[in-house]
This record gives sequence, structure tokens and C-alpha cells, in this order.
Amino acid sequence: MRRTFRFVVLVSFWLACAPFGVADEAGAAALHTENIPDVSPKVRARLENYMAIGGRAFIGFVDGGLLVHDRPGDAAQVMLLPGGRAAAQAFANNKGPVRQIGVNPDGSGFVFARDRDGNENYRGFYHDLHSGTVTPVTRPGARAGGFVFSRQGQKLAWYRAPAGKSGWQIVTASLTNPQKTRAIVWQSEGTVIPLDWSADGRFLLFQRYFSISERTLFLLDLETGTARQINAGAGKRAYGRAFFGRHDKTIITQSDEGRGYTGILEIDLKSGRKRFLSPKVKGDVDRLVLSPSRRTMAYTINTSGRSALVVANARSGQVLAMPTVPPGVIQHLHFDKTGRRLGFTLTTAARPASPWVYHRHKQYAHPFPGASAQKAVGLPKHFITPERVHFTGKKNGTKTPLRIEGYLYKPPGKGPHPLIIYIHGGPESQYRPRFSAQIQYWVNELGLAVLAPNVRGSIGYGDNFAGLDDGVLREQAVGDIGAALDFIAARADLDQNRTLVYGASYGGYMALAALGHYPDRLAGGIDVAGISAFVPFLEKTSAYRRPLRRQEYGDEREPQMRAFLTRISPLTYAQKIKDPVLIVHGKNDPRVPVSQAVMMADALQKNNIPVWSMLADNEGHGYRQRANILRLRAAEHAFIVRQLGLTPKP
Repeated sequence: MRRTFRFVVLVSFWLACAPFGVADEAGAAALHTENIPDVSPKVRARLENYMAIGGRAFIGFVDGGLLVHDRPGDAAQVMLLPGGRAAAQAFANNKGPVRQIGVNPDGSGFVFARDRDGNENYRGFYHDLHSGTVTPVTRPGARAGGFVFSRQGQKLAWYRAPAGKSGWQIVTASLTNPQKTRAIVWQSEGTVIPLDWSADGRFLLFQRYFSISERTLFLLDLETGTARQINAGAGKRAYGRAFFGRHDKTIITQSDEGRGYTGILEIDLKSGRKRFLSPKVKGDVDRLVLSPSRRTMAYTINTSGRSALVVANARSGQVLAMPTVPPGVIQHLHFDKTGRRLGFTLTTAARPASPWVYHRHKQYAHPFPGASAQKAVGLPKHFITPERVHFTGKKNGTKTPLRIEGYLYKPPGKGPHPLIIYIHGGPESQYRPRFSAQIQYWVNELGLAVLAPNVRGSIGYGDNFAGLDDGVLREQAVGDIGAALDFIAARADLDQNRTLVYGASYGGYMALAALGHYPDRLAGGIDVAGISAFVPFLEKTSAYRRPLRRQEYGDEREPQMRAFLTRISPLTYAQKIKDPVLIVHGKNDPRVPVSQAVMMADALQKNNIPVWSMLADNEGHGYRQRANILRLRAAEHAFIVRQLGLTPKP
């Protein structure tokens, strides 16, 4: 008998006896599964080994060392690395996963945010490294983030998104007494994000976010409460990270103005004169930071997913150095308070994330001493590095070719290898060759190839490419999965008859859509927190996100767009899906409501399509609790093995 897929109250006996149990902070069972078989202890142990592969992200320099983001236990935490052989220090009072971490410019402490069970209603706290005290900075009951310290580190600014409202606020407070000094300094009808303080603390630079292709900059006078738009006459533009230049006379920002790719633009605040400080290249500047003196800047250029690091004069744009680091992805750029050291996170497809330091005067970059995280035992000596590949998709439904790039992981041997098509989310995102224990497990342990395409709509390939899936062009991106299947079929080393599709968030929509459009070419799919029906998604996603999502997908309140969004939703053509689906979601997801999973699973079950389901009471948009992730990886293993007819390693 078919069982309807929905959250249920489980009896205490089941809670006590369920294998692979999961518990939240209160000790109550949090994970509900249906039709998912257990895996052997040996497989579970192997999965745990891969999950134990450590990666540490650089946060910033502090007194006594540097801070990193790590997962020493069940949840991601902040840790202090003193350097050398000294042991890393974890801050035990950071209970639960922490996000949005920023270091005080004077090196005396850091701000961080926590939510509850993935609901993303982040609350900010300040950790004083000298006293060890942790002080709440923001009020509960609203989403807070975008924390920016004043130049001297005495004040903090952040955005606040009140529950149930689309308008955001900018709030400031003094760190000496944040409860009594909190003040709303700007109220917006949409999304606003603080970016930088002037040296004297009078002005605050902030961004008004409309969409990935439209982001404006404003200068807020904190004494008068008035704000003026910077470069107001430039038309529709997308400005990214921005800083005050030297003596606060200019703004230095990421901009796509007149280029097609993002560069570094300087805007004179008095005259409005503009000039680019970075050379014109076929790649986006995706990270930017200025030294405390504002004389030096560092930025990265994203070329087909990999990063090049540049250190330059912030006034002339003259390149001072291009530090030599292994090819990979660079994130989290920060200078120390002297401006002599630049820290960053480096990860490659075959190497977990680790903090690196570039010494400007020595012109030497190296991993931070003692920064290697815990190592798992019994794993391959060398992980797989993917090759960059491309195939041809149709342009806007015509025969005009469009180059689609991606990365292909292959196990040893000639094949043909069974395969997973791994689709990123966003949709304004990009698959980049970062380390993934999940993918490395599939390739090394299950013998799978993995193709990670950057379908149209992905960033990193220019403004035009990023807009090719907007609004009524949405299904053109699904067509790129068809082109990927053609690419697979043309290769002797890949098995077109044993191919799965995998996606999370928007990638989950793409996975479901691909199953409906190409049912005879796929063996099944995995949907993690995916969109199955656009109209109810737009109506029920959190209010603070709704205007942004309407900019990307279309406004469901308009009759013609509503009809279009309904037509392209996988729920509408669920009867076309023929293959089993693993559906995963978190009950507290503020982005894609869990009802999207419930509706899709029920529709598939009515058509007698096997559905494996996993829902977590204590998760949101994606899983963050270690025990839940382990159970998810086990479910993925079992699903992949069954659908592709694999024989895992003994």
C-alpha cells in the first residue's frame, strides 16, 4: 500500500530502536525516512572516514594567531591557530553551527552568527578574545547578517530582515554596550547590505540588492540620516563588494560597467569620475579586499572556475605581485592590521581547504604552519583531479551553438564508467573545482564518473551567459542537461545507460526537470531541497527573499507568468517521470519550503514511482548536523548502488 509522504509523530519505541539514530539538542529524534535501506557497518565506517577529512577556512588574523572555520565535532566552529606546533584552540561556548564570522580590525575579537536548526534567523554575538566573554549583539526574532566593523573596531553595522516583511534595515551599535546603543540608521523597502565605514565613522557605504545583475551603491550620512546613490546616472549596473579609498575620497568596487565581466572600478565621490583599476580580462574579479591603510588591494580573478591572486596598488592599479599558489579556488581574503600579510583560503579538487599566508615583503605564499586539519585513515593517497570539458548547447532555442563548460571526474580504468550529472544551485552560482568528500567518495569507492556542468545562467562566464535562463528562458537551462547527455553518449569511457542526475536547491529543480524531460536517458535522480512547483514556492518562500526570487524566476502575480511558471514546474509533468527519486529536505527550510518535497513525493507515489524520502526536523536548506549528513550520505550510497547496479569495493 502506498504511504503518503509527510512529517509524522514517531512513537517512543521507534525512537529507541531506529538504526543509525539522529538526535537534536533536546535529544528528540529528528530524522524521518521512508523506503531507505540501512547500509552495512563497513560502508558506514567508510563514509565516516571520508567525512572526517578535515578542511579549514581562513577567517582573519587576531592577537596570537589566526582564526579558522572548522568542524572539530558535530558542527562547524571557530578555532584559533597559534601556528607552529601549538595545538589549535576551539571556542567551546559557540554551541551549534556558526556562520558569518568577522574579525575585529584591532585583532581583539570576532563577531559570529547562529541560527536554530537551520531556520536562518541568525543572531549575532561578539566574542572578546581577551576576556573570553560572548555578548549578544543583535536582537532575536529577525534575520541579521552582513556584519561590518568600523575602522577602529569600536562599532558594528549589520542588516536586519524582520520576520514576515520584505523590507530590510541597517542597524549600528557600539561594542562596549550593544544592547543600549543599537539604532536603526536606514529603513529600506528591499534588500540592503552594509559594506564599509568611513575613517571618521560618519559615513556608511551600503548596497541595495535587486538581483544578480542589478546592485546599486549608496552613501549614508549617519549624522543627518540621508543617503545618496553613487553613480546614479549610470543606468542598470551590478556593483559588488565596495570600500572607501584612501582619505575616503573615492569608492573602490567590483563592477561590470561596460565590460561584460566584473572588474575593479574607482569612483570619485566629488566629481563622479570613473576609471578601472584592473585590466580587462575574460574572467570575473570575484574577491576584493583593501589593506587597512587603503594603499594596497588584493583580488582574485575567476577564470573557468579557478582563481588567480593579484596584489596591486589601490591608487594606480599597478600589479605588485601575483603570488604563486597551486591551481584551485581562493576565498576569504584579509590583510592583517599592518597590511604586510595577506591571508586566504585555498582549496583544490584534490586538496581540502586550508589557510594560506602571503608575506608581501618576502613575496612568498605558504600554508599556515600547523594548519593541517585532522586526517582520516585508510583513504586514497591521492584524490581525483577533474578535467575541464565543454559541450555545445542550443542558444535560446535556436540552432546557434552555445559553449557549456564543466568539470569531469573519472575513476581509473577505461570504462565505460557509470555517471552522475551533478548540477549546482543558485541558479546564480557556478561549479568550481573545490574539494568535495562526497564526490571523491563516489569516484574512488563506487567507481563513478561525475560531470559537473555550468549550464546557462551560471556566473563566471560573463553577464550575457548569466542571463540566458532568466524568466521565460528557464527551460533552456534544462536543455543543457540534454546536451550533457549527448556529450556522455559520444564518449566511449562513459556509460550513457547508467546515468543519474543530482541537484540541491535550484539544482534540485534541474534534477527533477531533467527526469521529466529525459526519462528514457536517466536511471534516477536525487533531489535535495529542490523546487518542484514555482508558484507555491514564490508564494511561500520567506518574505525577505520573495522580491529577489521574483526578479530571477518571474512574478507569479502576473497571469501570463503564473501560467508559464506552472507549465515548467516538475510537479505539473510528474507523470512523465519514470525513474526512482531520492527526495531530501529540512523542515525548517526558509528558502524552499518543505511542502515542495511533500507535493512532489506524493505526486510520484500516485504514479507508482518509487520514492526514497528523508526529512529532518532540525535542518533547513541543506543538512549541517554531522549525524544527519552521515545518514544522508548512506542513503545516497544505497540509492546509487541500486539504481546503477554497482558492486562497491569489498
